[in-house]
Amino acid sequence: MTLLNLRAGLRAVPLTEPLLDGRVHSGRLKIEPCGATPYTETFRRMARDLAYDIAEMPVATQLLLADAGAPLTAMPIVIAGGGLPHAALVCLKDSDIHGPASLRGKRIAIRAYAQTTGVWIRGVLQHEYDVAPAELTWVTTEDSHVASFVDPANVQRVDEKDLLVLLRRKEVDAIVASPHVVKGATDLRAVIEDAATVAQAWAQREGVHGVNHVLSVRTALIEQSPWVVDELARCFTEARELALRDVQDGKRFTPYGDKANRRSIDLMLRYAYEQQMTTKLFEYDDLFAAWPQTLSGDADQATTSV
Repeated sequence: MTLLNLRAGLRAVPLTEPLLDGRVHSGRLKIEPCGATPYTETFRRMARDLAYDIAEMPVATQLLLADAGAPLTAMPIVIAGGGLPHAALVCLKDSDIHGPASLRGKRIAIRAYAQTTGVWIRGVLQHEYDVAPAELTWVTTEDSHVASFVDPANVQRVDEKDLLVLLRRKEVDAIVASPHVVKGATDLRAVIEDAATVAQAWAQREGVHGVNHVLSVRTALIEQSPWVVDELARCFTEARELALRDVQDGKRFTPYGDKANRRSIDLMLRYAYEQQMTTKLFEYDDLFAAWPQTLSGDADQATTSV
């Protein structure tokens, strides 16, 4: 049988490595890794040029693409769970910021306003602490992956690319940054006190977990070969099972499938609409292909997002 070749914008992480190194085989697909360096450039190329058949994609970017009518369909294959957002909002230890309420009128730096983590943290600030996005100035170092998206009026662009430099120069009051950016920094603290505990309580109350990056597929590919959805789901689920065998120190991965992720993604879509990032309120089924009923990967597994 001739295999269907798929250009794949995928980086090598534990969840994808079994696919990329050949441990997971498909009798119908050939996965050709061809992602960009740095890997975030892959998102931009897929969003702007449809450069791949399948690619890792931030949920917020996938949403903006849906709003723009782009021919891409998501699958609930969570390549990056992203953790819970609360600890991502940090300030200097000697800052006069004491909790989210004191952020009003402050300057918050983030890589891009439309970054998925930003959507999450703005939603938390608004709903948990009554701090609306419009009460803050958002300082960004780059534009959205989606060319048609226009930042709100309270967003400012700067030339400096390093969020920590902006913070330590006190050009901003706080930053939204991923753990690897602030790892080992002894002069920082979370804006939200006891962020990990607060985040877990919020997640349990809302019934959600962190979802950051998912799999994006060219819609034309699905229309031409509908079986691709089931085969990708099977292959990625098998790769996930292999990754779980290799985990250390209790690390876990976000479950795949509709049932496991619908509530979390619907909440993020609502946050994005409230933040005026989309022209309408999207729902999960507007963006995602249905998960195969034959796969147990949709089950509620005893795992937490990382």
